Amino acid sequence: MRTPFCAAVTGDLVASRDLPRDTRVELQQVVIELVADLNARLGDHMVRPAVLTAGDEIQTLLRDPAALVDLVQGAKDRLFGSAPADRDIVFGVGWGPLSTELDRGASVEQLDGPCFHRARAMLERAKKKKAWTMFEGFGARNDRVLNSLFELMAAIRSGWTAKQHVHTVRLRELGKRIAVARELGVSPSVVTQSLQASRFDAILAGEETARRLLESIAGGTAGDSVDE
Repeated sequence: MRTPFCAAVTGDLVASRDLPRDTRVELQQVVIELVADLNARLGDHMVRPAVLTAGDEIQTLLRDPAALVDLVQGAKDRLFGSAPADRDIVFGVGWGPLSTELDRGASVEQLDGPCFHRARAMLERAKKKKAWTMFEGFGARNDRVLNSLFELMAAIRSGWTAKQHVHTVRLRELGKRIAVARELGVSPSVVTQSLQASRFDAILAGEETARRLLESIAGGTAGDSVDE
């Protein structure tokens, strides 16, 4: 029997508990600001707002799984080079039904169900594999495709210089390369060369492919069944 499905997302900063207390407090503030930013940008796609749990763990529940592409990308961009000790963040994503009722006003950390169990399992697997993001519950074939897409995007992003990263972030915000060049005081050719070297077009293509696949899964049109 098909039941309403949601995408549970759990993110965690890598090895943050190993940091000195003062650094950890500073890092937690960065994550608090990240959570506020995610809620402001993606609130309409969330069943419940993102919250900070266990000190530096992010948890949310999405009604629109395609929104997690922007969630993960936004989190990675926000933390790149800005977090104390430059800690990375990894995500586990689980697609499936809830066991608890939504109409009682429970916050996301009070909800439960297969989607949350899968997200937790994928978060632990992502940590062990040192992966960026891992998926479960979307169908065996779709899980493999999504995991591979995000692994490839992570591999590309891992080679970015700080300057290349700044150019990609500003292009997303400003929309045009000439606007990025004007803001940064460089020639448009410098921005173009930087984006080409960073394979930014491949990143955008990977993100769009992931969005389309997730939209088709949510609409029940993907190849693998996701019925329980």
